[in-house]
Amino acid sequence: MDRLLRYFLQQFIRRGAMNFTTATGARFSCGDGTGRPVSVRFLTTEAERQVLLNPELALGEVYMDGTFVVENGSICGLHWQS
Repeated sequence: MDRLLRYFLQQFIRRGAMNFTTATGARFSCGDGTGRPVSVRFLTTEAERQVLLNPELALGEVYMDGTFVVENGSICGLHWQS
């Protein structure tokens, strides 16, 4: 699922610098590298699956339930490309 998640998120995150760690420990980056970097971690594969299926709704939900953690920076630093 890591490759699918990487591909999917790279389509949406075009600006900024966002570093992801998946539930399995894989790491990848999205964005153009500008601005302050934001590092986040998915704690469960279920959280990853939810974000893949409905990113606009699920990102907030997995953040609030604690299965998507911002490790460095702020979630306000995200720039989604719709």
